[in-house]
Amino acid sequence: MDIEPLFDAVIDRRNGQYKVSIRDGDITAERVFSSEETAEQFRQDAYDSLKTKYAQKGL
Repeated sequence: MDIEPLFDAVIDRRNGQYKVSIRDGDITAERVFSSEETAEQFRQDAYDSLKTKYAQKGL
C-alpha cells in the first residue's frame, strides 16, 4: 500500500523554463522561473516551510 506524502515541491524542466510545483494536501501552486538556481531556491524554501508546518502539527 502506497501512502501519498502530505506535501511535495518539485521542479519540471522544459523548454528552458523551470516550473516549480508545490503541493500541500489537495492544493497545488505552480510558478515558472527562467533561472534554475532561482527555481531550486524557491523549491527548497517551499519544501522547508511545509516540512516545518507539518512537524509543528506533529505529522
